[in-house]
Amino acid sequence: MGFLDKTKEAVENGDGKIGSKLDAIITGKKKDAESEVKSAVDEGKAELAKFESMIKDKESEFDSVAADIGKKVLASVDEGKSFDISSISDLLEKAKGIKSCIDEITSKISALKG
Repeated sequence: MGFLDKTKEAVENGDGKIGSKLDAIITGKKKDAESEVKSAVDEGKAELAKFESMIKDKESEFDSVAADIGKKVLASVDEGKSFDISSISDLLEKAKGIKSCIDEITSKISALKG
C-alpha cells in the first residue's frame, strides 16, 4: 500500500468518524429540542386545564349567586311585598364580579390557545 492509498484510507476513516460524530450531535440536539417542545406543550396543557377548572368553579359560584337572587325575589313576592332591588344589590355586584373574572380567564385561555 502506497502513501496515497494510506492517505486516502485515513481520510475516508476520518470522514466516517466525523460524520458519525456530527450525526450523534445533530440527533442529540434534535432530541433535546423535541424534549423542550414536549415540555412546553405539557406545561401549556396543564395551564389550560387549570384555567378551565377555574372557569367551572366561577360558573358554579355564579349559579349559586343567581339562585340566591332568585330566592330573594321569590320570597318578597311570596310575602306579598313589592320587590326592592336594593335588597339584592350586594348579590348583583357579586355576580358582576364573578362574570368579570370569568371573562378574564376566558381571555387568558384565548391567548394561550392563540
